[in-house]
Amino acid sequence: MKQFAESPFNAGSFVFVGNALAFHNLEGKPFVITYTIDGDVSSLTQ
Repeated sequence: MKQFAESPFNAGSFVFVGNALAFHNLEGKPFVITYTIDGDVSSLTQ
C-alpha cells in the first residue's frame, strides 16, 4: 500500500467482491489488518 503521510503506518483501500480474503507480506513478519465491511442485501429475482 502507498504511504500517504509522514507516519510509520501505511494505509489504503480497495474494492473487493468475493467470499474470501487473505492478507500476507513477503517478509513473513507479523502485522495487523483493520477492516470494515459495507454491503447491501437484495432480494432474489426470478
